[in-house]
Amino acid sequence: MMKNKWKYLILAVLVAVFSFSYISNDQRNSQATVRADDITVTPYHRPTSDPLKILFVWLTSGYALQPQSQYTYVDHPKTLYTDSALSFWEAIINVGARAHYTWYKTTDNGKTWNEMKGETGKNLTISPTEEGSVSYQQEVRWYKLFYVPLVNPNAYSKVATIKTLPDPITAEKLGVTVDDDYLYNNQSDVATTFAHGTPTPENATGEITWSIDNPDLATVDANTGLITANNSGKSGTVTITGSISNNDTDPAVGTAKVKIGGGLDDQTVDEGQTATFKVLGNFAQAPDSVVWHKISPDGKDTTVSSGTSMSYTTDKTTYKDDGTKFYAVMKISSGGQSTSITTNSALLTVNFNYSPDVKINSTIVDHSYDDHNDANTTVNNVVAGDELTESGTVSDSNVNSKLKLGSIIIDLPVGAEVSKAYLDGQEEQYSILNDPDDPSSQLLMMHNVDFSTTQEHSFEVNYKAGDFTKIVHTSTPRVSGFEDPDTPIDGDFLGNSITVNFTTNKLDAVAGNVSYGELTYSNVGKPVDGSVDNDASELLSIQDNRRDKVATKIYLSQSEPFKFGDSKLNADLRFYDSDDNFTVLTPDEMLISDNAAGDKVNSIGANEGQSIWLYIYHGKIDYGQYETSLDWTIVNSA
Repeated sequence: MMKNKWKYLILAVLVAVFSFSYISNDQRNSQATVRADDITVTPYHRPTSDPLKILFVWLTSGYALQPQSQYTYVDHPKTLYTDSALSFWEAIINVGARAHYTWYKTTDNGKTWNEMKGETGKNLTISPTEEGSVSYQQEVRWYKLFYVPLVNPNAYSKVATIKTLPDPITAEKLGVTVDDDYLYNNQSDVATTFAHGTPTPENATGEITWSIDNPDLATVDANTGLITANNSGKSGTVTITGSISNNDTDPAVGTAKVKIGGGLDDQTVDEGQTATFKVLGNFAQAPDSVVWHKISPDGKDTTVSSGTSMSYTTDKTTYKDDGTKFYAVMKISSGGQSTSITTNSALLTVNFNYSPDVKINSTIVDHSYDDHNDANTTVNNVVAGDELTESGTVSDSNVNSKLKLGSIIIDLPVGAEVSKAYLDGQEEQYSILNDPDDPSSQLLMMHNVDFSTTQEHSFEVNYKAGDFTKIVHTSTPRVSGFEDPDTPIDGDFLGNSITVNFTTNKLDAVAGNVSYGELTYSNVGKPVDGSVDNDASELLSIQDNRRDKVATKIYLSQSEPFKFGDSKLNADLRFYDSDDNFTVLTPDEMLISDNAAGDKVNSIGANEGQSIWLYIYHGKIDYGQYETSLDWTIVNSA
């Protein structure tokens, strides 16, 4: 029986930021320049659209190199360079056809055009004798003996203007670009592209010449900037240098890089990673189909992907993939004709991974009391004397692993009494050490576990729980590894967590002291609520840690009336339940809580909507501190 004595106690700044710019008339005027391209010229014939190209295969006919508008000065010649491209399917239809060129010029911005008789080359050199602007346009026709309209193809260039100034203009710098920054080196037809130079200022009058740093990989035409890759399989990156001459200073130069290769780069990855091969080069439109092949180290050729994807990603690699090669076959169609391009075979190098790939899976069972989670990684309501088994597997899935020896380490609650430990089903010797990082734990260690010939092991530890020092014991089985007996591997390999939740297997109850404070005659005849004034916080605070929760009843009684010395207070204590119904407490036990077997017993008090109120009747009251005792009785039915 537990008693509780009742005691009488005397009682913005807003900031806006503006910014503006000012350009004077002089500044605006100084920024204005007249470009040759800005001159509006009506063409002799509407220029043909730029041709479409996939790598080095022309899908449509047109100009690969357009004549460029330029600046010069009196008596200083300039050359307009062009190059035309015939689509592969028109080349098939017009076998033996070659390009024939005609130049036209205008001096009045296109109002009248005149054919330049005798100028039939693809390049045109002009030697101006006076200031002014003259514009030019070229037509190319492809035929063998004679031109037949609607049968033989033709194309018209864009208009290029030569603007002649009175004096030379010095170039301060030269920007260099290329049409394609990747050229193939493994096709029967050589791959080409053009370099272009843009001087600053744009009206610089010098000539641009071109050079290359590695002519074994590619060559460049000094005048036109035509870059031609080798087709003997030599790979690398070349630097194209453009140089524009100046009359009285050094030339201005600029550079650009072009990569030469077979379409695919070799790939090197660590074992376990994927490798991605991507077709390189310039594609005006995607090929009709792309088929990816794999050549295994033994020479077997297998199709691994069919579709239109320009890249292929392998599965996660293993050491067996080292030395595999990949290539792509692309089909291109146009005008009812088709052709194919096959890339080089790119090498896959796989760096062997020697890092252990250790996985530890473990479970725990309480043979004395069955209360666990679904994964059997947590046991609940464990008490001293319970028989437990922690077991699991340790595996290293990397066949190239440097892990040769290891120690399996099991973290047990302090006080655990180990009966036996097993490794791969055989009783194993072990050692037990105190855990230097956790005084509530001890470490069971199985030493010299051989991973060199067997990469998967099972373990089992049987022990009896002792008196616990921590209510929750969480641990992680782990393996410390060695490449050899003298070479440890940094770090431990961790498994899943194992949790043991201990319990006292008791029902603990603490009764709270109830105080009604300092009362006056104004409180007479009215119920007065009390407050619990100690750490219990409830009328009866209960911790039900019983593993087997038998049926339990709780009773409450008031053994004697309120007293102050020889004076008695004419008053009742009324127990209110959660429905706000009350019962007057008497020396007879009143049932407060009735819990069936299996139910957890809850605290009595405010959390359950329960309280004890004081009711003082009218009559003589002596001033003083009155007390009484409440008796709580907890009865187990078992």
